[in-house]
Amino acid sequence: MTATSDRERGAVADKQEWVRTLNAQIRLLSRPSGDGSPSETQLDFVCECPRQRCFAVVPMTLDEWGAATSEPGYYVAHPEHVGPDDVAVVAGDRYAVALEREGVGVLTQVEPQKSEGVSSCERTVGESETEVVGGIAVETAVRNKRVFRGVNERMAELTTTRPDGLDVHLLICECSNDGCAESIEITPAEYASVLAQGNRFIVVAGHQAPEIDQVVGGNGRFLVVETMPLPQSSAPGEGSAS
Repeated sequence: MTATSDRERGAVADKQEWVRTLNAQIRLLSRPSGDGSPSETQLDFVCECPRQRCFAVVPMTLDEWGAATSEPGYYVAHPEHVGPDDVAVVAGDRYAVALEREGVGVLTQVEPQKSEGVSSCERTVGESETEVVGGIAVETAVRNKRVFRGVNERMAELTTTRPDGLDVHLLICECSNDGCAESIEITPAEYASVLAQGNRFIVVAGHQAPEIDQVVGGNGRFLVVETMPLPQSSAPGEGSAS
């Protein structure tokens, strides 16, 4: 096995573990209230396939995702994104459940953890992406932010809001680090103010990337950063199915 294939396998395992952690956070933050039930509430999870640049949406109920990921080695994916050497044990119109081939990295059940205070977050956008302010590194960092933003917007839609608007929601840090799964407490009004500016994101203090982020606001619970736009040549659509 070559060093290149070792790095590729490691990158695939890292991506799958990160997405699994993100999906666990989605499940934690989306537990239905009122009349909703885990077997009826359908959420937008993220594809856990081996494609490093895939963040396709996988619609599943809480019960479906929980059952699919209850045993190590299984992952959920877009129906067309099961790895070529993996075994699809469930193949439906909305999602597939696959058993990964041995040696790629064993996916395990991930228990999401709520952030306890401010901690450091080393931003990692890939070993080969040394130019953070140019080319693919910027695209990757901004894409990571948009993935978290999409999850948070969905969480905000599903969370019941008090009439006075003073309740606090638990959302995910929208930093550029693809390994971050820390949480942020924020009110609906505060988040709506951030969403009004498309290139602004909420991050845990210390998670901002100075190369692409400028701090424009915040409080004791989070910072608001303004992120530089993608280069004109960068095309969106990483999250779309192919």
